[in-house]
Order: sequence, then structure tokens, then C-alpha cells
Amino acid sequence: MKNIMIIIDGMNDDILEELANMTPYEYASPKHMEYMKARGVYGLLKTCPDGFTAESLCCILTLLGQDKGVIPLGRAYLEALAEALDIKDDEVVMRCNLVALDSHGRLISSTGGILNEGQYKKFSTMMSSSLERESIKMHHMGSYKNLLVIKKECITEITDFPPHQNVGKNIQDLVSRNKILQEFVCQSLNVLNKQEHKYAFLPWGLSMKADLPSFYTLHKTKAASVCHTEIVRGISLAMGMDTPRMSETTADIDTNLKEKANLAIKLIKDNDFILVHVNGTDEASHRKNPLEKVKFIKRIDEELIKTILEEVKEEVNILITSDHSTLSSTGNHRGDLQPFILFNNRINRHKQLGIIDGKEVIRLMKDF
Repeated sequence: MKNIMIIIDGMNDDILEELANMTPYEYASPKHMEYMKARGVYGLLKTCPDGFTAESLCCILTLLGQDKGVIPLGRAYLEALAEALDIKDDEVVMRCNLVALDSHGRLISSTGGILNEGQYKKFSTMMSSSLERESIKMHHMGSYKNLLVIKKECITEITDFPPHQNVGKNIQDLVSRNKILQEFVCQSLNVLNKQEHKYAFLPWGLSMKADLPSFYTLHKTKAASVCHTEIVRGISLAMGMDTPRMSETTADIDTNLKEKANLAIKLIKDNDFILVHVNGTDEASHRKNPLEKVKFIKRIDEELIKTILEEVKEEVNILITSDHSTLSSTGNHRGDLQPFILFNNRINRHKQLGIIDGKEVIRLMKDF
């Protein structure tokens, strides 16, 4: 049996007064997903392992059947894998945000504020060109996101301050105690302080090189992945899944959903499992914009779900879920149980299944 897992990142949310006391999903009223629920089975998935903070790395790895003991502590290495960076055994990787500061040096945006892609790239190029140490290299991924590749011998003491969790705090209080990273942040202030607004590059999220069991090893199934977000692409590549690049997709609400649908339809012909990941719902909630989230859920329903339902000709199981909740009221993640729908395009099997361990959901799909 062929299987398609669609993860709509951060889709689950709370009831909101501005949405007539409904969740964004309920307010969007996605008719194709509701059609699937009425003719399929549904329930709740435990996607966030005990002891982990709710975020895509641990939750998506759980949904793909990985044991929590192999989940990396940081995601930067997998993002480097997605960017085709060759990380040596004597190197570590850190995430690095362009952040915006007020006149007192306090963090006012963990993503650089309102900048276009050209400005983000310009600032990253300015910074990487100024680096003289061979022990630290900078790679721009897009938008505010960068990676630092650092020699292990230089990392003796690390304190970690995720920028999105520390808005309002002074940059001096967020700099790691590590000497090289302190010098890096100070250098970024010097390089960028000629701009109209004040910016800095803030490293965080140390990650070591890590290996993951392949998808085939876990499930004896040939698999492919349709994704754009760096962490999901990195996970997919690390697990040996065929992960083609797309030309018109993004990791936000401006992505081309039909391109994703068409690639999934193409890949299912030669694979038995397809992962489809969509990220814009998560980004809309991080911006605390529930109406934007509602509109994007409607687009997902019409442009992705409908296309797959209409164009996949062979029998297939389709699972729709989220990795974690992202709350439009706070912009934060929450690791609660995630609703899921499991639908077969040939058979009506309406039933409520209760709570399922997310690690077992692929087995559920294969046995459906």
C-alpha cells in the first residue's frame, strides 16, 4: 500500500476570540480535509517525546519512527546537510540569526526586522567577508538564517540563548561566554553599525555531526520527501529519502503549494511512502497573525490536498497531522497531542482511534 504523510507545521492552535472563539483550522473550515475526516479514521498523536522541548526536529523525527535516543540535541548539523555543506569530524555547527537592536542594544527582533532578501544577503556577505580566522566560517541560508561552522577545539564553554526566546534583552547578556563567539558578535556590531538601524549576528544552537537510521532500515520501505524548510530537508537527506529541490517553494505562506502537490504525485509512482511538509502555518503563528494562518490553511486545502485527492489514481493512504502546536496568541510552540486524519481514497473507514504514539503512526498507516 502506498502512503502519503502530510505534516502541516504548527497548524494546531488555541481557540481565539478574534476568530469567533474557534481555532484557525475550525475558522478556515477546510472542506477537503473535513471530507477525509468524515470518511477516514482520526484521533490524537503524541508527537513530542518526554523530556524534549516542542519543536520540529524531535516531533518530525518521532513521526518518522525514530527512537528518542537518536534525536540530535541541535538541528544546525542537519540544516548544514540540507545546504550541502561538508562538515568535517573536527567541526561543529551553530545557527546564527541576524537580529535587530534598539539604541540601547536590546533585542527588538530575532529575525532582523523588516528586511528584503537582498538586504539579508548583503549583511551576511559583509560579515562573512570580514572573518579572518580559519577556525570559523559563515554560510547564509536565506532570510535571517545563517550557519557557523567552527573547529571543535575552539568550543570550550557555550551558553545558549535562542534569539526568539530573548526579545527585549540586551545583546551583551545574550553573548556566549566562549571567547571566539564573543569576538564574532562584537565584530558583527562593528561591521553592521553603519546601517540606519542597529544589527548584529547572534550565534546559538550548537550541533554536532550526527547519524540517523535510514527510513528503509526502520520501515523496509522506499521513501521520498517533498519539503523546503532546511531542517526537514536535512532530516530527509540524513534518513536516505529522495529529496528533490523545487523551484517555486518557500518555507512560508508564499510557497507554491501546487508544485508540492505535483511533486508528491510524481514521486508516489516510484516510492511507497511520501513525506510532504508545509511550513507557512508555523510562520504565521510566529508572527501572531491568526487571519494569515486561516487564509493559508484554506490554500493548503484547495491547492495541496484537493490536488492530491484528485490526481493520485492508485489506492493510497493519506495522513494529515501537525508536528506541534504553534500558538497565534504568543508565537510559541506547545508540545500537546496533535489531531490527525488517516484516509484511504478507496475505502470508507470512519472511526475515532483515540491517542496514538507518534512513533507508531507509520505502522498504523501501513496496516490501515
